[in-house]
Amino acid sequence: MEGEVDVSITTPYDITAEWARAGVHYFAGEAPAPFIRSLGWIPQNDRLVFAIREDTGITSFKDLRDRKFPLKLASGFRTKDNLMMWAIDRVLEEHGIEVEDWGGEWVEHDFPRICVPFVTNGQANAIINEAIVVHNGAN
Repeated sequence: MEGEVDVSITTPYDITAEWARAGVHYFAGEAPAPFIRSLGWIPQNDRLVFAIREDTGITSFKDLRDRKFPLKLASGFRTKDNLMMWAIDRVLEEHGIEVEDWGGEWVEHDFPRICVPFVTNGQANAIINEAIVVHNGAN
């Protein structure tokens, strides 16, 4: 915590400030920031989504691991300051999934909604991201 900003907005709202105050998880290796306070939150119903194309033949994380399938994984930009990518790395790590080591690659974009077309048009064979909202034209 270097004091570069006075106010920030983040998701998930309920843990990020706690982690920063304690200097743990995503903020491990940084000095604790006990001065950080949450001013409020906006309710949301958001999920981290992992989906894979049917034509891969993969039906489970076990199947993915056993086959060491080379994913072309659509996701956000893989930068050190992207909390979502930190969380995604923890999920993949927990399931023993290796993207690059298995000959796969990351197909990156900053806007989660754009990741869906990467999979449907064949640029990627899987997606892992949050805030994937597909507008159907209805209001």
